Amino acid sequence: RNSFAGKIYVTHVAEGVDDTARNEFINLSSNLGKRVDILGPNVGLIHMIPLFDADIRKVARSGATIIWSPRSNLSLYGLTPNLTALKREHVGIAIGSDWTYSGSCDVLEELNLAKRYNDRYLDSAFSNRELWAMATVTPARLLQLSGKLGDIRPGAYGDLMMVRLGSDDAERDLTDEEVYGRIITAHRENISLVARSGKIMYGEK
Repeated sequence: RNSFAGKIYVTHVAEGVDDTARNEFINLSSNLGKRVDILGPNVGLIHMIPLFDADIRKVARSGATIIWSPRSNLSLYGLTPNLTALKREHVGIAIGSDWTYSGSCDVLEELNLAKRYNDRYLDSAFSNRELWAMATVTPARLLQLSGKLGDIRPGAYGDLMMVRLGSDDAERDLTDEEVYGRIITAHRENISLVARSGKIMYGEK
């Protein structure tokens, strides 16, 4: 049981590509000596690039979530976490924009890049729905707010973003996968409405 039981803890770990970066994870995933095992389902680990397969299995067993920041990872290090291995071990993956110096200006741009990276370098290992979940369902679960955030259902906060479809799309029925694809590849000019807690922040009523 980690030392943050009852709290949510999100931290940068193993940011880099060498043994020094991986050593951060080693020191935070064991109670041997002066190490402290922080892993647990209430912990989000940002970056986590130079992991071995055994490290990934340890994260999977703990239920911790890895937060992927593709633009920062690629611009700073030329690498990202081993995403296909994370998927194989059923590790929860969230997506975040990291910071303004090397990350995207918003999560939508980060999703755009994630989609391109997934299709070009991962042989489309993740479906459009899985990429969408990285920005919605998975972060809500990490924050222990499932049912309130990351979904549309009675009792949820009502945080919504609506994307305007193209004229060609409006004339036919889209598959679920196509709908998720339109969302994760949208640009700011495609957004028709943003609401927070049911209150319209942008767009028209």
